[in-house]
This record gives sequence, structure tokens and C-alpha cells, in this order.
Amino acid sequence: MNRRALRSAEQLAELRGKPTACSKCHSRKVKCSGEQPCSNCIQSGSEAECTFPKRDRQLRVSQNYLEDLLAENEKLRRLEGSNLPRKDDNVENERSRTGSGRQEQTDGPIQNPLFGDRPWFHDTPDIPILIGEAADAAFATRFCQTLSDGSFKHIQRVSFPADSTMAILGASSCQPPTRGRARFLMKAAIRVVSQHYHIVLKSVVFATLERFLHQPAVLDVLLTSKIWALLALGEMYTARSGSRDNFPGLAYFAQANKAQQVVNERPSHDSIEVLLLLSLYNLLCNRRHSAWCLAGSAVRQGLIMGLHLNVPESQLSDRILIEHRRRVWWTAYEFDRLLAARLSQPFSIQDDEIQVDLPSSVDMPIDSKEDFTEASDLVNRIKLVKLTGQITTLLYGRKLQNDSFLQRVQQALKDLQDWFHKLEGLFDTEGQRFTKATSGPTRALLLSFNQCMIVATRPVALYVLRAHRGTKTSTTSQSTPVIPDNAQALTDACVRCARHSHSLLMDSWVDGSFFTFDYFDTLNLFSVATILAVSSLLNAPGSSKDRDDFELSLQLLTDLKGNGNCAAVEFSRHLESMKACMNRIEDSEHISDVNDVDGLDITVPNFNGIGLPYASSSTTYNMTAGMALAEPSMQAFLAQTDPNFQQMDLSLLHHELDGFYWPEG
Repeated sequence: MNRRALRSAEQLAELRGKPTACSKCHSRKVKCSGEQPCSNCIQSGSEAECTFPKRDRQLRVSQNYLEDLLAENEKLRRLEGSNLPRKDDNVENERSRTGSGRQEQTDGPIQNPLFGDRPWFHDTPDIPILIGEAADAAFATRFCQTLSDGSFKHIQRVSFPADSTMAILGASSCQPPTRGRARFLMKAAIRVVSQHYHIVLKSVVFATLERFLHQPAVLDVLLTSKIWALLALGEMYTARSGSRDNFPGLAYFAQANKAQQVVNERPSHDSIEVLLLLSLYNLLCNRRHSAWCLAGSAVRQGLIMGLHLNVPESQLSDRILIEHRRRVWWTAYEFDRLLAARLSQPFSIQDDEIQVDLPSSVDMPIDSKEDFTEASDLVNRIKLVKLTGQITTLLYGRKLQNDSFLQRVQQALKDLQDWFHKLEGLFDTEGQRFTKATSGPTRALLLSFNQCMIVATRPVALYVLRAHRGTKTSTTSQSTPVIPDNAQALTDACVRCARHSHSLLMDSWVDGSFFTFDYFDTLNLFSVATILAVSSLLNAPGSSKDRDDFELSLQLLTDLKGNGNCAAVEFSRHLESMKACMNRIEDSEHISDVNDVDGLDITVPNFNGIGLPYASSSTTYNMTAGMALAEPSMQAFLAQTDPNFQQMDLSLLHHELDGFYWPEG
């Protein structure tokens, strides 16, 4: 407590010590002893009439004293809510003397500015389901609430095959496809799945398919379910249209689900592979809660088998089996991490409990190339998935944090920068770039990297949008908000990553690699569109084109919706609501399109030896992967020892919205 506050406390104590005359002595204008009853009333025998008036004096105290009281009250409330022990008084006194208490006011909030301390509940007839703030749909809701003064209600997710439909299909028999079509579907499923994940051994699966077609009775339940699951995925990847209740491969998937009627007491590689295939199909038809539960079950079965540990060579020397165990484990880990991060849910296992080696192609037999892709792509993706989980927990978890929100954002971006730097070995000496020419796993890796950047920075982007909206609705003469350099740098990085991902997704659409029912491409398109919507309202360079690309994203999602993509049905509803909110704002403010500004044309400095020039023929943006981190303003932010919001009006953060629950159908 500072000197002025201490002086105010002493004044209060002194005032409390001054006696007050009772009503009887006051009327007689005689000195009162101050006790109750006082000596005068005792002498006159009127003890019952000895009453003292209630006083409400107006006292002058220092502002610092009041601020310190409020800060201490807030701190105690947070400590009580998190069940953390109170710090030693000496440490607290020292912190107050050094002025760090006042520094907390400039550092910004401890929590993510998107949400407050309490969960956001929605009244429903059934038990509500929580969707965390890291979810893209949650961000879309926050955007609409920002433009509608918090009155906007979250849109329910109802576009997925119902449980009753699955039960009816599972109870009925299903004819397998013809032999020729079965081989065609299996080839399609293996080609797409193996390009991104390691779940099954190709050679083993094709041999099992032939037994399924010619001698189905000799296969056990797990092997039969594995084939049905792969056939369902094959239908999904080859279909061009469908509907919610007639989803491609849904009948095959219902047959594959029969393997889950009994929980395996002794898990096997087959049982884990089936769980992962079922999880993937659930995700593709927008049953993401089911997908997360199945992925978590796969991790737990892997723990029972000890897949998270290295098996001694004396007990297992088969190099192919060892590598298969490793890769199946890391695929289960990836599914669990990605789905949990997208849903803001806890992970099934912590990183420090995993000791198994990463995938490797060293000493693999020559004839194993058919079953194992190059390990480097898997390793890079696994490391990025780890960062995704860490960033989500760091920035969106409700656990009380010691560092300010901006400090945690800085740490997340530093980790992403380190990961990006280590990819230099993937390129040739001519400086091959991450550009629109990338495809397949590399393009997916870029989209994942950009999504991590977006998730880490979009709370600040929405924060800046709130500042702009606050200025628009303010009665003061200030026309534009004062945005500090840190907030602007993070917002620019968020927008740049969204623009780059939009360019990559448009390339995927043009070259045909954007599948009609691909969940992650659909989700990335939706996530990118939400950031383009934010940018279009900030009236910055390129905002007009961002609005055009937002409209394009909505059109493409509408096309996917018309073809039966369940996720696109959900996401297009969010974008339509966002568009309606934007139109209302523009109509009320009479925003003109005459401020159309060309896209960014930035000369990027060398990024640790990796040049990043890139100009897409399909867009005016001059974007490459990593540009957002290479910007001078971002490098200045990353170099700060104590990043803060500087002069930004922190009252914007005091209008935090509660976390929320809503019905999921």
C-alpha cells in the first residue's frame, strides 16, 4: 500500500476513534462520554433514552487507496475461485511498493478477453452442452454479439445424421458393394486417408478385403468392421452429393459401428484402427462430439497396450510392427489433440507422459514403402499438433494464469516461429517457397499452421473490432479508436494468415483437391471467412477485397451445403448471420465502397535466410507462409520483454461476455 493510501487509512482510523454525542446530550449541548449508555444518562436515570445517531460522513480519500482496494478485492476473488493459496503478505507488500500492481492495469487482462469468469448458459429442456471459446462457431457468435450489443443468440448445430438414423441402419442388414466397386472404394479410402494419417497397413487391408469379398465368414468382428469403415470412407471421398439422412457411406458406417457394441477388454491394433476410422467418418458427417469420444477411446486403448512407450527390442524386434505401433499411436494422439482443441475440451493424455519415439523411416525394409509414407511429414505435423494443444490450453483455458494474456500470446507465437524455422530443411538450396504450388500434405500443413496463428491472435482482432465499434457508437467527437502497436500487429497477423489460407483453399477448389465432404477444408474455409469479416469492418488496406472474399467463401459453403455437406450447413448459417449483422451496421452508418484499396503489397525481409516473396495470380495479396511472423511490427512485439496493451482503453475488456452453453440438438 503506497503512502497516500496509508495516510488515508490512518485518517479513517482517526475518524473512527472520535466519539459522537448521544441524542440526549446533543440536544442539551453537553459533553458526552461516548459510551452507551453514557455517564450523563446514567446519572439522570435515562439509560433507555441513550441512543446515538447513525452517521454517514463524507470523507476525502486518495484515488490510489480506492484503486488498491478494488485491485485487492479482485485478486482475492480470483484466488478464491481457483482454490489457489494466498501469497505471502510480505511478497504482496513488496509488489505494491514496486508499483507492479499498477503495471497489471497496463498489461491487460489475465484471461482471454473473449470471455468472463462464468460459463455462458443457455436454458434448454435437456442438459446443455458446453462449446468452448476456441471453437470457430463460438468466435462467429462473438462477432455477431459485438455488432448487436450482445443480444445475438448462438446458432444450434443440428446438421448431422441423427442417432436414431444410425440405430435403424445398424439394426438392418446391408448388402456389400460389388467386388469391383468394393476395390474402387477401398483404393479411394486408402489413398486419401494414408496421405494424411497412418491408421492401417495398405497391404494387409487389401488382402483382408479379398477375404471379405470371398470368405466373409472367416473374418472376426473387428476385421469386418474395419472393412465396412473403409468402404464408408471410400463412398464419402468419391461422392459428389448427399443429404443428412442419406449421407454417402452411412449404411456401411452403421455396419462398422457394430464393433462398438462391446468394449474390448483386451485391446488390439485392430480395435484401435477401427476406432480411428469410425472417428474420422463421424467427423466428416459433422458428428464431432462422437468423433472426439472415439478418438479418446483409441488413446485409452493405446495406453492399455503401452503404445505410448517404447517396447524393449528383446520383446519386439520386428521393425515394421514397431513402426506401425508408433504411427498408430501418434495418429490417435493427433485425432485426440485436434478435436479436443477445436472443442476446447481436455486432452486424454499429457505430453510428459508420452515416451515413445516419433515416426522414423530409418532402417525400414525396402518392401515396406507401400505401407509407410515418409516420416518427416508426419513428424512435422505431430509437432504442430502439440503446439496446437498447448496454445489452446494457454490462451483459452479457464485455469488462473500468472502471465497476462498478451504475454501468453507472445509465447504462443514464439513457439510457432520456432516450429516454422525448423522446416527450413524441407526445401532445396534454391529456396523453394511455401506457395500456391504446394498441394497434398504440405498444403494441409500450411493451413494448420495458419489456423494456429489465427486461433492465437483472433481474440485481439475481435478486441480491436470492439474498439472500432465503441468509437462508432460513442457520443464523443473521436472518429477512430487509438489502437496500440501490439494490438494492431496481432490483428494484422491474424488477417494475413486468413488471406493466405483463403488463397490456398481457392487453389484446392480449382485443382479439385477440395473434397465435397472434407471436414477440415470446410472448417478452415469457415474459420478464414470469420476473420475476413472482421477485417472488412476495420477499413484497413485490403478491407474491400476481404469483404468480397468473405462473400465468396459464403457462396462456396452454400454450394457445399447444397451437395449435402453437413458441416457446411452449420457454417453457412453462421456466415449468413454474420453477413446480416454486417449489412445492418453498414446500412446504419452509410458505409460506402468508394474506399476500395488494393491488397497489401509488402516487401518482406529475409526470414532467417528463407525469402518469402509470393504473388498469387488469383489474388492481389502478396502472401506467403510465415509472412505474418516476419513483419517488422510482429518482430518488435516478439522481442518485447513485457508486452502490454499500452494506451488502449482497457474498459473494453470490462464488458466481457460469460462463457456459454447452448443446445446441440
